Formats: sequence, structure tokens, C-alpha cells
Amino acid sequence: MKNSKNTKSNKSADKKEKQVPQIICERFKVDTSVGLSEAQVLQREKEKLTNKSKTKSTKSYLQIFAGNIFTFFNMLCFGVFLALIVVGKPINTMFMVVIVANLLIGLILEIKAKRTVEKISLVTAPTALVVRDGKQVRIPATKVVLDDIIIYELGNQICTDAVVLEGSMRVNESLLTGESSPITKSVGDKLLAGSFVVSGTCIVKADGVGEQNYSTTLVAKAKKRKAPESDILRAVRTVIKSIGIIILPLAVGTFLKKFYSGPGDYVEAIGSTSTSMIGMIPAGMFLLVSTALAVGIIKLARKRTLVQDLYSIEMLARATVLCLDKTGTITDGTMKVNTIIPLAKHKLDEIMKTIAIMNYNLKTQNQTSKALSDFCGKREEIASASMEFSSDKKLAAISIDGKTYVLGAPEFVLKTIPARLKKKMEGYLNEGARVLMLCEMGGEIGGEDLPEAERTPLGIVVIEDNIKADAIETIKWFNDNDVEIKIISGDNAVAVSAISKRVGIYNANKFISLEGKTDKQVYKAALKYSVFGRVSPEQKAIIIKALKDNKHKVAMTGDGVNDILALKEADCSIAMANGSEAARNVSSIVMRDSNFASMPSIVAEGRRVVNNIAKSSSLFLMKTFFTIFLTIFCFFTTTGFPFQNPNQLLLLELFVIGIPSFMLALQENKQRIKGDFMTNLTVKAFPAALTLTLNGILCYVFVRFLPMTANEFATLCSLMLLIGGIVILFRLCRPFDKFRLIMFFSCLLAVSGVLAITYLFLPVAVFGYVSLGWAHVGFLAGMAALTYFVHMGMTALVSKLATIKFRKNETDKVASKTKVDV
Repeated sequence: MKNSKNTKSNKSADKKEKQVPQIICERFKVDTSVGLSEAQVLQREKEKLTNKSKTKSTKSYLQIFAGNIFTFFNMLCFGVFLALIVVGKPINTMFMVVIVANLLIGLILEIKAKRTVEKISLVTAPTALVVRDGKQVRIPATKVVLDDIIIYELGNQICTDAVVLEGSMRVNESLLTGESSPITKSVGDKLLAGSFVVSGTCIVKADGVGEQNYSTTLVAKAKKRKAPESDILRAVRTVIKSIGIIILPLAVGTFLKKFYSGPGDYVEAIGSTSTSMIGMIPAGMFLLVSTALAVGIIKLARKRTLVQDLYSIEMLARATVLCLDKTGTITDGTMKVNTIIPLAKHKLDEIMKTIAIMNYNLKTQNQTSKALSDFCGKREEIASASMEFSSDKKLAAISIDGKTYVLGAPEFVLKTIPARLKKKMEGYLNEGARVLMLCEMGGEIGGEDLPEAERTPLGIVVIEDNIKADAIETIKWFNDNDVEIKIISGDNAVAVSAISKRVGIYNANKFISLEGKTDKQVYKAALKYSVFGRVSPEQKAIIIKALKDNKHKVAMTGDGVNDILALKEADCSIAMANGSEAARNVSSIVMRDSNFASMPSIVAEGRRVVNNIAKSSSLFLMKTFFTIFLTIFCFFTTTGFPFQNPNQLLLLELFVIGIPSFMLALQENKQRIKGDFMTNLTVKAFPAALTLTLNGILCYVFVRFLPMTANEFATLCSLMLLIGGIVILFRLCRPFDKFRLIMFFSCLLAVSGVLAITYLFLPVAVFGYVSLGWAHVGFLAGMAALTYFVHMGMTALVSKLATIKFRKNETDKVASKTKVDV
């Protein structure tokens, strides 16, 4: 008999079905044992009634080109370029070399990342087991056609809307409806694409494919992940918005002031305004971010790790808590039966015979069932009724000859366990083993309910997990790198704690069983304990939410359908490729080799990317902030903007900012990510910008004592900015290693070489530099020394202010939390 929730769900499905395009074509009557013929499949393919959808999991090439070309800052640069061409100053457009180079690098790397993701996605792409021409064949989910006969079992994700023809199973439709409770589906019921099988086995007929599915496609709905709460993404958007608000008014003001305060020459006004605008645009910063993330994705792909969106790398790298299931991470997922202990006067042979019959009748396949089959075998006796194992019930059962046999977790199988038996089981649990209990009762299974009869324990089964050889070393890495580990398992908490101790997890003795706990109790326990046993799928999600509410960045690994809700809730979800396809489809990272030992390298790669982006991006914002500060200073004083030619900033763009930033972004950096990305960025960029602004103001002071031409002053300011930038780059590269030393002196040599060639061979108009006197050279040398100490002082001041603000915010959070707790 169907429950009310099931009936409600099917009515809801019928209602939603009307919202999707109806299929008008000849429908095939198909035998479930034969399936479609090859001719029928070809007919469906000609009719385009396949499960292929227009929805794509990655950007199209057109989207990549449009996204890289038509950006706000690119449009500004192209506008400046056209303005300079119109006024007859094409020589001043050399800044476009940097813009075009940025554009090409971004396109090449994003296309390469797209191809890499698509290539390795094929390995973890959803498949379907279909019956065709009397044979069972596994095909890509996109190759399923209308009226295909499909076989579903535990862990599968429903790839098309379908109707159940044979069997029954429980499915979770949370990806579509938000309802987390499993729903029973039996003959005649409808299945929705995107839901996943919790227990049981069914034979179904595809009733909707591709665009005709209620969920549209598996990719569109099954991968229904939240947009990442990325600090980098938030910082980039903040920079674009802030500079976008500032740059246009300042550009207009600079043009008007130059035009009306001078001889009214619009050509000079455009030149000065163009230089100011180009200086404010941190175009390379956004290329740097996307490039570093794309390179990270490509590097992880070589390590057999699929990253399904750019910012997942950052989210994993920021993780302060890593939640693991015992199976597949600490243990390798394989199990073996250690012993079977008969209880009372029951015989071992009879117990093994009963388990063998259960092995034959129960279709759910997992490591526990495999271990039981290996030890007890299978006995071909057909049960009158059966109940498949599910993660919420923690048991399985069959009915035969008027009796029902239940096998599962002792506390779920037997309501009251005798003290002597409980003590005996605890001995095995304390050694890290798993214990199952077999019980017998009168009556037969009715639907989803066991008979209401007294249960008699027949025996206990002791099963051992095999601990992974590299688990201890991997756990140690996370302990040493400030990542707290919490074990969340459906197994007995005592046994899980024992295994956790053996692999070196901190506070493994702080464990709790969540059986029968309320949501509020689970929420409170999340912060107090490190090991959780008897956890339901819903409770896993509550633990993740509680940790996030307490300012933790949470990563979650999983491989089963019982992990889906928690994976969706986590900041970063990691699935094992050998786990259920449902888990893979909702996760942001898929480990193709299912090797937990690869996790440290993934986290380290993320830390390298994020830390280096923050460090390198500060060079771009240094120039942006400096140009804004200097433009505002010039606007509100009688002085004019010193740079008349965008080419005067080209050496700074290339050899102090562009090349070094990209080189620094690719270095190793395993330090834990601390603080907010935008704060870290501005703490590095602001002192440098303030230092260069002070240097610029001192140039205006210097010209009062040593009058010079406009070209000489522009050259002095350009070289001052270039030398100041080199000094700041020197401080940013510390502590020097071989890589940074070579990079710094190569850039210094390049700058010196270009300047030498400029003064010896190139016309003045190329970079806008003119010869300077010894007094000017002496001033620049003094400014270089002053820059070093001023930047040191500015950095200390800004860092101190940021620290004070951070401490105040943390104090406010603690006070707020205390108030709420009280």
C-alpha cells in the first residue's frame, strides 16, 4: 500500500508534467526482458527523441570569447585606443600590446581548461543500464531514448522521467523538490529525472527524454549546486564595481581641467586623460585570477581530479574543517567477516543458512553484503517478501515460511539489548570492528513495515574494515596544516572512534551516537564532538550547517546516496569516482582515482593559487590606487596630471607588474589561507600605492626648486614610478629563493636594457622619455632609498590598522554569539 507522501508526490509529478513539452509520436510496447530493438533505437535517434540536452556543463567557445573580449575594462581600453587613433597619436597606443597579450593568454588557458574538464568529465559522466535486443548494456545517459527499458539499483541517479514496470524502490527527490525524506516507488509510479535511488531495484520505461524531462536534463538539475561563496569572486566584483564608479567621473574631470586650464588643445587633453584611465584599469588582475585558477584546474586534472567549477579550488583551500565518512577514506571500503557468534542454543550452520538466503533475495549491493556473501555464500530459496537495506533504517529483512529475519545494526534490530550481550558487543566495537545482529520474529513484512512481534536474537556477525595504508600519513598532513577533521558515519560510534584513534585523528575519544537525537541536539553536538556515529543523511546536513553557522569553511567527502544532502550543504563537496553517480553529480570536485591520499595535494594546490593571487594581484591594484590618488591630487590642486603618454607606464606594466605577478602566481605556496581575500589584497596594495603617491607629490615639490620642461617632468615622474615599483617588487619577493631571485633580476635587467635601447636608438615619442640631468638622477636615487623605508612604514601602519579592525570584528562576533547563547 502506498503511503500518503508517495501519493502526494505522484500527484505533484503529474501536475508538473503538464508544464513540459508533450511528446507526440508512436509509442512502443516493450517487453522488459527484450527491450528496444536496434531498428527502434535508430528510429528514436532520427526522431531526435534521445536524452541529449541543449544544456551544457561548460561554457561554449562563443561564451568564452565574448566573456574575455567584452569586459568593462576591455571596452574602456578599446575606447581609449580609438580616441588616440582619431586624434592622430597611434604611437601612444602601445599599451594595447599588454591588453591583447592578456586577452590571448586568457582565451588560450580558458579554452584549454574547458577541454580538460570536458575530457575528464567523460570518465565520471552518468551512465544507464538498459535492455536492448534481449541484452543488458551500459550506455551514456545521453544515449537513452524514449521507451528504453532501464534497470535502476542503489546509488543510481534517475536520468530520465520514467514509469516503474517491475519491482519497487525508495527514491530521494530532494534535488528537485527539496523534500529529503525517501519516497517509495512501485509499479505504475512515475520517476523524475534527477532523483536518486536510496534502496531497492526497479525496471522502468523511459517516459521523457532530453528537453521533455520535468527536470530538463540530468546536468541541469542533478548538478544543482549553490554558487560558490568565493572571497576571490566577491573581491573581483567589488573592484570592478568600485573602480567602475570612480574611473569615468575622474576621466571626465581630468579631460575638462586639462582642456580649459591649458591652451584648449583637445589632443593633449585626450592624451593626458588616456594615460590616467589606462593607469586606473587593473585589466591584468582579472586575467591573473582566471589564469591562476585555470592552471590549477589543469594541474589537478593531471592528478586525476575533476574540478567542476573554477572557484571550488579556493573553497577547498579555505576549508577549516574536513568532514569524512569512515568508509572509503580512513578504510578502503573492503570488509571481511571476522566471526559469527551464535546466541543462546542457536546453531552456527542455521545462522549461516539464513544469511545465505538473505544474500540471495536482497538485491542491494554494498561492501557489507559482499563480505556476507563471501563468508556465507548464497542459497537459492525465494522469500515471500523482502525489505532492502537503507541508510535510514540501518537494517534489511526477508520473510520466509511465515517468519521474518532481520539483519542490521543491533540497536536498530533489537530495541532492548541484554546487558551481558551488550558488553560482549562493546568488546568488539572497542577494537574498531562492526557488529551486526540477526533476529527472528513471527509474521511477514507488510510493505515498508516489519511485523509487530517479539524479536529473538539468533547471533551476531563481527565484520572488520580494512584501514588504508596511507590513511595515517594523510590524516597527519591535515592535523599539521590546521584542518580539523570530523568523522561522520552511519556505523556504531564506539567502533568508529576506535578506528579514528588508530589513524591519529585529534580528539577521536570525543564521540557521540546521534541515534534518536533531535535536530537541535545534533546542531549543538556538531561543535563539541569529533566523531559521530549512527548518523542519518539529514543529520549529516545539520552537522555541516552548524559548522558553517559558526564561521567554519567546511569541506565534505562522500561516495554514497546517504551523503547527498551533506554534500549539497558543504562549502566544498568532494566525491569519490567509485561511489554513486548521484554523489558525483552534486559534488564540485570528483576524485577520479578515489584516493583519499590525493586530498593534501588538492588542498595544497588551492592554497598555492589563492595565496599567490592575493600577493600578485596587489601589484595591479598598487598601480590602480596610485593613479586614482594622484589623479584626485592633481584635480584638486593647480598641478596637471604628469603623464602625457600611456606608453610612459608600459615598462611598469610589463616588467614590474605583468610578468612578475604571473611568475609569482605559479610558485609553490602551502601556507594556510588567513583572513578575507579583499582585506589581504588591500593590505598589500594600499601601502605601495600610498608610497608611490607620496613619491609623486615629492616630484611636484622638487620641480619647484629645479624648474624643468613638461617632457622632463613627465619623464622624471615615469622613472620615479618605475624605480619605486621595482623597490616595492623587491620587498614583495622577500624572502628570496632561487626562483624569485632569478625572476627579480631578470625583470631588473630587462628594464635596464629597454631604457638603454630607448635612450640610444629609439625616438623620444615611443616611450615619451627625454634625457635628464645629474640632479634629476640624484633625486631618483634618493627616492629609491626613501621608497624602501616609506613602504616599510606604510605596510606596518596599514597592517596594524587591519589587525585592529579584525580583532574588533572577532570580538563583536563572540559578544553577539554569547548574547544569543544566553
